[in-house]
Amino acid sequence: MPNDLHTPAEIPGIFDLIRFGTALYKERLKTVLVLLLIQIAAGVFFGAAIVASALSTIAFGVSGMLFVALSVLAFIYGALWLEVAFLRAFSDPVEFMTVRGLFARSRSQIFPFLWVSFLVLCAMLAAVALVAAFGLVGAFLFGKGVVVEEVILGALIAISASVFIATRLVFANWIVVRDRARGFAALHESMRLTRGIFWPVFGRFFGLSFIMGGLTFLLQLFAVLLLGRYGSMLSQLISMLVFTPVFVAATWVLYRSVATETPPDAQP
Repeated sequence: MPNDLHTPAEIPGIFDLIRFGTALYKERLKTVLVLLLIQIAAGVFFGAAIVASALSTIAFGVSGMLFVALSVLAFIYGALWLEVAFLRAFSDPVEFMTVRGLFARSRSQIFPFLWVSFLVLCAMLAAVALVAAFGLVGAFLFGKGVVVEEVILGALIAISASVFIATRLVFANWIVVRDRARGFAALHESMRLTRGIFWPVFGRFFGLSFIMGGLTFLLQLFAVLLLGRYGSMLSQLISMLVFTPVFVAATWVLYRSVATETPPDAQP
């Protein structure tokens, strides 16, 4: 049945989401900044590890390649762990807000988070593939072959299908992190939450993406013009420390605003 608890008018608007997200970020600023600094340090360490791995591959052959593979797997695992902890930094109650606690509570959700992210990606790709297959079969069955206009139309339909799936499943990762749902259960719950309010969710989520992406682009443009290559690095750092946390916090507020049942307070 449709989501009857909230109507489009009751869901915060884009600028309200940004305002609420900014307030939430300020409330948890210290913890979130620590996580972001850990992420930056991990990226630098991984870059150094890749250089060392490349040198070891040249020097030690197969054993060096094994070291490279293990380094990449370790980085992926660590990146996923950080991502889950980062989401929990906005969704967990303040009384449980410690970096050590976030990592401890996030460990068991790494693989469910990865699995759901993979399922969402597969669903989007399947929608695109299905549209493309129907388009190709129809074109050849009617004897027209593939023409430029049909390719463009098919691409637009495929993109629309992908956006539709992405919007319906936009809350899946939040559901994994906060409600501990797994796999298809998380996808089903996200579909349930967005049923009947597709356009409000679509407008707010992609509006947030457009605004934050636009601000990031403008910042990088002016920084590069003023400071050259150092400006690009500075703009990326500012975007990571300002725009990304606000965007994530705003999507959490959006999720909470459309949930038919308020997610229970986190337990450690």
